[in-house]
Amino acid sequence: MTYRDTTFFLGSAVLILQLGATIHFENGLTPLNFDADSSRLFAQRITNETDPTDSTHSFDWQKKAHQPITGLTLYPEPAAESDADRADDREAIVSRKEFFFKKISPLVHRVNSSLTADRSRLLRLITALEQDEILQKRDQRWLATLAENYRVSKDPLTSIDARDELLSRVDIIPVDLALAQAALESAWGKSRFVLEGNNLFGVIANDPAQGIGQQKRSGEERQYFRKFSSLQDSIANYILLLNSHPAYEPLRQIRQELRANYQPLNGEQLAEGLIKYSIKGQDYINQVQQMISYNRLDRFRYTPHHAIANNQRSKPGDPASDA
Repeated sequence: MTYRDTTFFLGSAVLILQLGATIHFENGLTPLNFDADSSRLFAQRITNETDPTDSTHSFDWQKKAHQPITGLTLYPEPAAESDADRADDREAIVSRKEFFFKKISPLVHRVNSSLTADRSRLLRLITALEQDEILQKRDQRWLATLAENYRVSKDPLTSIDARDELLSRVDIIPVDLALAQAALESAWGKSRFVLEGNNLFGVIANDPAQGIGQQKRSGEERQYFRKFSSLQDSIANYILLLNSHPAYEPLRQIRQELRANYQPLNGEQLAEGLIKYSIKGQDYINQVQQMISYNRLDRFRYTPHHAIANNQRSKPGDPASDA
């Protein structure tokens, strides 16, 4: 490694430990109180179903990144003295981006896999109820807990509206959408809130005593961002937020329409429902969509094995949907 290479990578390490001006923690919405037991239980169940040594790690930016994929130019290029140096710098940037995406995408898939299982069970129980079957006590309790977790006020045992509402909420979030937001909100994993609190999505803490404070200019109110026990926990919380908060009803409606027409879920389309995620509004939506497009994040999606669980009351032979 040349002296220039050494200097570049040491400089990158310093940047990781600092808050930069490009960090996107400008959410104009205070999320729900996800310190509730329902969120912790949801995230804990996902963590328990996976390798705990993999789901509770922190980023190790000293590891060698994956081989770069050419043509990605979203990240700003550092200064270079020659064409060769410029190519090396660009390759290193792309490698770090690929490392980020390949580290986060399996964690998103794990949450989506758990949601797919829940959706499959929900569809089975709804079918039984529609056939006037009496559910077992454990299934009744499970439905009641599910409704509480997803903020559905009516009883799904007796209300058709409640069942339909659950179907619109208990569903996956496209991996490309989650990756784009994670990169934007965490400044590619370099933010202090990721390094100290595993907070990938800029979720605000309801209890300042349990959050990480952000330095503000004189006269501005200090904000606190929530700490998570793992990156997996942060992702589970983010997906539960999109699936249950009233502000993201437009996103769920877009997803429901795609399901009804047996269309694959698309991160760029669902991003249109994020108008209230940031004070930037439509500009933020454009940023997310550009991130997905420029980095070809749809390549991280895949077709799940549980096709029926992912569709709206699917029938045999219906096409599968991308996750």
